[in-house]
Amino acid sequence: MNIILYDLCKEKEYTLWERMENDYILFMKNNELFVRKTDSESILNGNWQEDMSIDEKGRLKINGNDELVFVHIS
Repeated sequence: MNIILYDLCKEKEYTLWERMENDYILFMKNNELFVRKTDSESILNGNWQEDMSIDEKGRLKINGNDELVFVHIS
């Protein structure tokens, strides 16, 4: 799964996609938007909902190279 972000002001599209390596899932917690990063094999095997402790939690950021990236938070 990938994430596509569209900046309406700049009319620019950003994509976070690591096909067959990692998948990204958006979720809300306490009215804040987070990103869950999990390995693609878990998604393919249907195990992605079973053990969230092995996944990474993070946020989205547009870096200095104008790319959408995942930033891990603890």
